[in-house]
Amino acid sequence: MVANELEGPVDVARPALAPALPRHWPTGWRLVAGGVALGLMMRASARRGPLALVLGGAGVALGLRAIADRPLPTLVGLGEVENAHISATIRIEAPIDRVFAAWSDLERFPTFMKHVRDVVVYGDGHSSCWLVIGPAGVPIEFDAEITTLVPGNLIAWRSLAGSAVRHHGTVRFTAEGGGTRVHVRIAYEPPAGALGSLIAASIGADPARWLRADLLRLKRRLERESGPLET
Repeated sequence: MVANELEGPVDVARPALAPALPRHWPTGWRLVAGGVALGLMMRASARRGPLALVLGGAGVALGLRAIADRPLPTLVGLGEVENAHISATIRIEAPIDRVFAAWSDLERFPTFMKHVRDVVVYGDGHSSCWLVIGPAGVPIEFDAEITTLVPGNLIAWRSLAGSAVRHHGTVRFTAEGGGTRVHVRIAYEPPAGALGSLIAASIGADPARWLRADLLRLKRRLERESGPLET
């Protein structure tokens, strides 16, 4: 069953904060904060002028802090930004050399990665320019480089300085009989911090779900075709 072959828990690495600022609020605190936030927003809706803006803004900020259980600066991408981590593992019934070749041919990624529109590999063979479609159909362009390449075993990469989305990741390959197990792990800094992640999730932009769908697409392609990947 596919459900047993594809797994990909999503976790978030939270940075350490000063002891005086609790990173996690107890459930009771969050419930109280949520109630206060609701009260502030109700008062704001019944008023006009600067005071209404202040009350409404405070209510929204407190509500977000209570719901997300994260410090306010990280919710908007300020201060120390939290890295998000996604990972998935899949078994592909194809020889490891063929699976590795598919992952090594970056310019073929748009054929199985739905949100990747174009990849151009530079002359050095290790760096490349990517055009992907982000949340709400917004195009995002970034440069990346392969930092480690061990044939039949490992590919590691990272985005280059100035990229719109800073990230790095690894793909590991393990031969299992006549098939191959592929494990992908990606870490990235969400644009606009945790708040940006919440907004993206609300409109269906879920990188973990995208990764799983791409892996299933590659699995079906490699298992169906007997020759090289075709466009």
